[in-house]
Amino acid sequence: MSRTFGKYNVNDIHSLADTPKDEQESKDYANALAQGNYPAGLDGCFTVGISGGCGPDCWVYQNGECGEPNEMIDRLTSDELEEHYQLYPRKVGSTDES
Repeated sequence: MSRTFGKYNVNDIHSLADTPKDEQESKDYANALAQGNYPAGLDGCFTVGISGGCGPDCWVYQNGECGEPNEMIDRLTSDELEEHYQLYPRKVGSTDES
């Protein structure tokens, strides 16, 4: 019996290589992975990361939910860098410049 969650079919390994583009696709992907060897409850960052989609175009990053946003800084243009600091403001008094 084939189990499908959104566009992700647990019997089709090639469909699992697609990067989730939004929260719903991420949930669909996590559900498909949970039918295999991955635990239930995977977050968006994990589903994007495991499929190789980390970067400034990641929906988790763009929603201001990235746990490691400073990893994007070296990939950003000056305009994108301004947007980055709007999404992820520096903490007042922080000495962390990374």
